[in-house]
Amino acid sequence: MSDIEIRFTRKRGTEDVPLPKYMSEHASGMDVCAAVEQPVTIEPGEVKLVPTGLYIAIPPGYEVQVRPRSGLALKHGLTVVNAPGTIDSDYRGEVCVILGNISRAPFTVERGMRIAQLVAQRVVRAALIQQESLPETARSSGGFGHTGLRDTPVVAEPQAVYNTCSGQDKRGAAMAETIQEQFKWLLEHPEEEAKYAGEFIAVAAGRIVAHGKNCGDVIDEALRQGYEQPLIGRAYGDEIIVV
Repeated sequence: MSDIEIRFTRKRGTEDVPLPKYMSEHASGMDVCAAVEQPVTIEPGEVKLVPTGLYIAIPPGYEVQVRPRSGLALKHGLTVVNAPGTIDSDYRGEVCVILGNISRAPFTVERGMRIAQLVAQRVVRAALIQQESLPETARSSGGFGHTGLRDTPVVAEPQAVYNTCSGQDKRGAAMAETIQEQFKWLLEHPEEEAKYAGEFIAVAAGRIVAHGKNCGDVIDEALRQGYEQPLIGRAYGDEIIVV
């Protein structure tokens, strides 16, 4: 039993090309075949548009994504360049696949070859609402690899709020001994913490070893200096939120 029906027509002369097909019982994508008139060779670093001979009508509320086949990607470096490509429900042109060769050897696409997968997906449409500001998060603007490549301290919801002037845990529970040790220097010099109000700070060896607006960058800088277990916090002038 199918969840949706996708109606299609075929380009004249491509009746011999196999139709898209699920290759296993629980496969999420249908393999789609090339309808090239002659073999097409894709040189290393080259990108080519490969026709399938299909025209489809997707029900409103759905899209069809065009994804690479894992076997072709692993063995031949053949991928869908714009993966996942999107076929909208109101598109009525021929379904074509943008194939790229990221290997060091040419690859030849032949007629009837299974070159990609078609995956039907529901579509959620959003309404944009302009705001003067956005809610704060511990991650802030961190992105593009800001967490690094290795296991580093996880940026999570604040675990404790520590007042640098009174030295008291605002949640009423005792501050862990290790945190007290790391922040001892800050308790004795609250004016230093105040310098970095609004920034993330990394504390190690009883001092601030890195600071900045991006939490991931602060962690990376502390690690670069050789501090494997820095405590990360956000300074607010008279208190620090430990993250």
